[in-house]
Amino acid sequence: MTSICQMHEKKGLIFDTNGDILLCNSLYDYPYGKYGKDYSNYDELFEYINSDSVVDIYKKILRSPSKVCKICDSFENCAGGCVLLWFSYKFEELITKKNI
Repeated sequence: MTSICQMHEKKGLIFDTNGDILLCNSLYDYPYGKYGKDYSNYDELFEYINSDSVVDIYKKILRSPSKVCKICDSFENCAGGCVLLWFSYKFEELITKKNI
């Protein structure tokens, strides 16, 4: 089964118990937005998550793990897979389908 997590599609927000914003629930020690510092209400939250600095964070972390991904016919369904795996394994160990 292939699917894109909320991070790839930016279709959700994950908050920790302090109200801080997380990229992924597995990255709980690395918030990218602090409640009370970066935002304190809905309007500030909306402005913050659409700011240039947050857009840049997403661009960096969601870049494709390989040129192979960009030409794969399954890319729209997996977007290269889980970001955490990209940092833990070599791409060659994770690839399951090659359409070159």
